This record gives sequence, C-alpha cells and structure tokens, in this order.
Amino acid sequence: MACAHARVTCGGWDGASCKDHVARSTRGEEAALAEYRSIDVDARAICPEGDESAQAYKGLVGEVIHAVDAAIGQADAVDQRLAKLRESQPTPGWEVLTLARAGSVYDCIWTSLRAAKPQLFTPKQQALLLKLQGIPQGLSAAGQLQQTSQIQQQVAGIQALVQEKWNYTSGQYLTAVAGKLVPRYVRAHVLARRYAMEGFGLLRASWRLPVVASVLGDAAMAEIVEAMPDPTAPEGTKGRQLHYARDLFAVAP
Repeated sequence: MACAHARVTCGGWDGASCKDHVARSTRGEEAALAEYRSIDVDARAICPEGDESAQAYKGLVGEVIHAVDAAIGQADAVDQRLAKLRESQPTPGWEVLTLARAGSVYDCIWTSLRAAKPQLFTPKQQALLLKLQGIPQGLSAAGQLQQTSQIQQQVAGIQALVQEKWNYTSGQYLTAVAGKLVPRYVRAHVLARRYAMEGFGLLRASWRLPVVASVLGDAAMAEIVEAMPDPTAPEGTKGRQLHYARDLFAVAP
C-alpha cells in the first residue's frame, strides 16, 4: 500500500502517492471540465435521463426503430468525445467519470427501448384488421362456423407474426446497446473501487448497474464481463480478464 486514503477523497488519490490531485486546477483541467459539461448537455438531448415517463419511444414500429437508430448514432458520437477527453486527461478520476457518463447515455436508450410499446399497425392496417374481425360475427350468425374459425385464426396469426417480428427486432437492438453500456459501467465500477472513488458522476452507474444486471441475467452479464480485460492489472500483465461474480452484480478482478 502506497498510503492510507479515505473514500471521501472522491477520487483525489492517484493510486500511487499521497499527494492531493484535486486541490489544484490547471487550465487543462478547466478546459476539460468545460468540454465535459458540453458533452453532458448533448447527452441529455439524446435521451432525458431521470425522467422515466418521457423516455419510452412512441409511434409506429418504423418510427421507433428510426428514433433508436438515430439515438445510438448520437450516443456513439458522445462516446467518442468522452474517449478523446479521457485521453487528454489520463487520470483514474477522469477515466471513471467519462466511462460512467458514456454508459449512462446508452443505459437511457436501453431503458427507453425496453419500455417502448409501438403501434404495430398503421391506421389503415388497423382498420382492415377490424373489418376482418367483424366478418366472423356475420358468418357465425349464418351458421358458417368453419369459415368463422378460419378467419379468426388468420387475424390472430397476423397479429402474432407482427408482434413476434417486433420482439425479435427490439431484442437485437437491446442486446447491441447492452454490449455498449455494460462494459462502460463495469470498467468505471472496477476502477472506482480500485481507487476508492465516490462522487456525483458515479452515482447513476452505481445505482443502475445492479438493475441492468438483474434484467440481463447472470449468463449474459458473464459473457460480456468476462470478455473484458482487467483495467486494474499491473503494467506488463497481459491476458488478465475480469470475472463476473454471480448474484453480486459486481465484478471480481
């Protein structure tokens, strides 16, 4: 141990010495903070974090997919900006902050998509389905029970097929977005634990990571996490991976 340090340092420890790396703010750090604030504003414009009622994508299936595609593209741009900021400020504190923020915007998209219940049919298609659903009543009154059953099965089959297609498509998107948010949250979590960091920027990641893990399940989380290199491995150490700790949502380096 290089020195004893309290968790209330909020990331002030650099992992090597007992010097205070937060007390003094350089021009570079001030510029980095300004850039981070700008990125944060853009990230919130992509997805309104903290307002769960406003997050769900609405409209027809095609409109929802288009909106999700656009949001992911914008989130990728934010992630790239955060990566550049991380490179310009190579400290554990900035790495944790930028990773947690990137994970958060992907998390918001993921949460929104999970809550989405789009309209599966256009108004014209819905009118045709209603018309078809009304036909069996007339046939049943005329005693044509076989034809009634056939039409009802056809209508139910169409609805089930469209619903199944939406479930598959949204599932593919959810898997892709989870593959972006989980590694960023996990890496931020592991580094924050390694350097005894706390702070507002880490709150959402700390709160959301267990929720995401419980939704994805142990198998999916383990598949993502165990493909990640350990960010706390000593320099010169190659091939050390993270291991997922079952039922703890967390990662065990």
